[in-house]
Amino acid sequence: MRAPVRLRRFVPPLRSRRLLAGVAVVVGAAGLAACNIPPPSQPPKVILYGDSLSVEAGQYFKERLEAGGIAQAIVRAGTNTAICDWFDEMEADVQNIRPTAVLIQFTGNPAPACVGGQDALTKYREDAQRTVGIFNSQGVHTYFVAPPKQVPVGSSAPENPDPWREMYFQLALDNSTRFADAGHSLYNFGAGAYTFKLPCRAGGEPGCNGTEVQVRDPTDGLHFCPTGARPLPCEGFGGYVPGAWRYGNSMAGIVASQLGF
Repeated sequence: MRAPVRLRRFVPPLRSRRLLAGVAVVVGAAGLAACNIPPPSQPPKVILYGDSLSVEAGQYFKERLEAGGIAQAIVRAGTNTAICDWFDEMEADVQNIRPTAVLIQFTGNPAPACVGGQDALTKYREDAQRTVGIFNSQGVHTYFVAPPKQVPVGSSAPENPDPWREMYFQLALDNSTRFADAGHSLYNFGAGAYTFKLPCRAGGEPGCNGTEVQVRDPTDGLHFCPTGARPLPCEGFGGYVPGAWRYGNSMAGIVASQLGF
């Protein structure tokens, strides 16, 4: 039996705190179905399903989890995709790969054809709920990943996707799944805001100007490519993308620390 996991606590905005006042924030694995639980895989298998943010950050997510052979990471991500684009793969993966954990990372793009012009927040909430049915019934640890806030070009005030953070947090709370606040890895604690630049990693990193490094796309304030390259992949600084490194490592680190591998 695994030792009890240490749960990461998300502090929601004031409006969410009022909404959730008096409710214990426990987004763990309690309540998973006891039957049909897949046998432990060696090493554990973790699947990341995501959109263009995972296209950018997926390699770092994979490297972090596979370092030292602690887990096998699989990235299923595509630019301009939504949760509903991946249902076939999810249903096949839960039977064929039998993952230990999955991460669902989508920022709410309304453009994919399967969204069908519906209200994006409603559609993504319904589709995220469907993923719970796919994975929880098989004993798979399901994580909903918070996106980073968008930093509007020409402004220092971050804005959306706050509704998406709240939606994924509430889904985790309601379904005994987990909320991975990887978006917070793009937060500048010194400045007290989401910004285009963050302090350099200890020991420096490619692109560091001595104190700071560009971590957000200067053309949209959401993606990570420091040069704003489209289409992906992003060349970054000699192939290294600082914001994507932070987001990918944060997703992987949350799973590894909570599941003990």
